[in-house]
Amino acid sequence: MSNDLDNITIKNQKRADAILKQAERQIRAVGGKVKIEWHVSTELGAKGIQKLFDNAEPTPINIKVKWIKQQ
Repeated sequence: MSNDLDNITIKNQKRADAILKQAERQIRAVGGKVKIEWHVSTELGAKGIQKLFDNAEPTPINIKVKWIKQQ
């Protein structure tokens, strides 16, 4: 069974690294005491960032990414 995230690829590694660093800073800032949720304005962006977090090494980043449709 194929996942729709399988076709998402990183096109800008520098931007991906910056996103991961920001996520790590936020996790450190809350000390694991607060669930973090990111809201992203595009569906593809939300899926891509969630995939980036889920596949982070050495362990996945525990941040939920949601697509918030713009009105």
